Amino acid sequence: MKLDIKTDFTQLPRAESFLRADKVPADAAAALGVIALAHDERQLRRKVLQTTDGQKILVDLLEAVELRSGDRLVLEDRRTVEIADADEELLEISGRDLPHLLALSWALGSQQVAMDASAERILILRNGEIGEKLRHLGAQLIEVSGSFHPLPATQARQGHMAAHHHDHAHHHDHGPNCGCGHHH
Repeated sequence: MKLDIKTDFTQLPRAESFLRADKVPADAAAALGVIALAHDERQLRRKVLQTTDGQKILVDLLEAVELRSGDRLVLEDRRTVEIADADEELLEISGRDLPHLLALSWALGSQQVAMDASAERILILRNGEIGEKLRHLGAQLIEVSGSFHPLPATQARQGHMAAHHHDHAHHHDHGPNCGCGHHH
């Protein structure tokens, strides 16, 4: 969402706290609105978000949190706004059997691809190039839409690699367990 430089943030409803879904009372009032967040938008501290019906909300939390579907932002006037998972364009990957699925998972991991995996299938964000590589490895692919919850280790590596495109012949401050996928 783009904001106008002239936006008066003091006029926006402000959320300074949140409730986890399991802490929302059963008799709680209906939420003022719903904010749908993609997997890479759920970690936040301060940001203007927009409900599905167009209302802007200023989120101003004390520390960064990862919001989950069903959580509620609590506004200054005690009304709440519900968080939902946005539908994302995904590839559902299946293999011939579990060992083949594990091999496909390993291939994706070596490419630093964020994934959500189970014993039956792997989900990744749609990517034509990766999809073609997987087809060559014998994977069955189905284009689907839905919520995406990448495994934490794959999400962290993907984020690190995306922001870390430079020559590795020099020293930089990472530890041996930083998860960036290369040796120091």
